[in-house]
Amino acid sequence: MTISGAGEVAAMESIALLIDRQVIDEPTAGRLRFTHEALRDIAYERLDPSERRRLHSEVALALELLPSAEREARAGEIGDHWREPVRPSVPGAATWRGSWSAATLRQQEAEGLLRAYLALVDVPGPESIEARRSLGGILRV
Repeated sequence: MTISGAGEVAAMESIALLIDRQVIDEPTAGRLRFTHEALRDIAYERLDPSERRRLHSEVALALELLPSAEREARAGEIGDHWREPVRPSVPGAATWRGSWSAATLRQQEAEGLLRAYLALVDVPGPESIEARRSLGGILRV
């Protein structure tokens, strides 16, 4: 799956070029990051807001397809991608709802992820009800 919309070969060539130019690096296999916050900020500023939301949405959906243990370990990252002002349009797209976070991340981060998810929900459903329960459990502690 190619997130950028480019073909896979073109995407790999672009990534290699960006690594060579030290714009991004690959700290672990398959995970890319900008080498400096200023570079990331410039790239974000140049993206059309709707394109930025689309890319974040696609990354979040791709991360949610990971095996359960890895998905749980990356719950905060998934939440960060959903935190962009985007409305999940696929059933189950917001599975980062924070129940993993409550168990695996600091309570403060779990609370932030749950609140961010609930802010995205227009119509209550099973996931949002579970998110509210999880948030209630965190706030009672």
